[in-house]
Amino acid sequence: MVGGIEYQYMAAFRCSHCSSLSLARWSGDPTDVANNDIQDWIPLDVGDYDYEDVPELIANMANEVHRCLAANAPRATAILGRAVIEASAKHFDINEGKVHEKIEALYARGLIREHLKEAAHAIRIFANDSAHGDLVEPPEHEDLELAVELMDEVLDELFQAPAKVIRLRDAAAARTRASKGVAKDPG
Repeated sequence: MVGGIEYQYMAAFRCSHCSSLSLARWSGDPTDVANNDIQDWIPLDVGDYDYEDVPELIANMANEVHRCLAANAPRATAILGRAVIEASAKHFDINEGKVHEKIEALYARGLIREHLKEAAHAIRIFANDSAHGDLVEPPEHEDLELAVELMDEVLDELFQAPAKVIRLRDAAAARTRASKGVAKDPG
């Protein structure tokens, strides 16, 4: 703060790994970036979440949800989170009805458990106002963080966990086959 005024500073930094430029914004001592809290990085660095077993287009959309949350775009976060749930239902050929009915069909088919059905409905409800053009206050950031976390759990339930079970089952079967082919040591 200088003369009662808090100044904001920006500086460009080059990544030592990829040589890309990023901008940092902070307040405090302009000569001591290391000891000031960086308030923003441009572009945002949220990284990509590893949705190894989620279909690529749905995984890309889910990563975009995380970027919207990091960019403090609450309506976009909510609407896109809702779209991830609907796209996931469509992946399982649940194409009829509104999002509400698609979520119910995921549950009825045993693809998600009851608590995740409720989570998917909550994600849908958070997005409804914005998705239908109603001008209301956006959801709180903390609520959206929870919604995004639960969206990830729905994706885990639908795609990731079943694929992990298959990998483990295949590994166990290979181990069983290998042990039957090995002669027992009599000693």
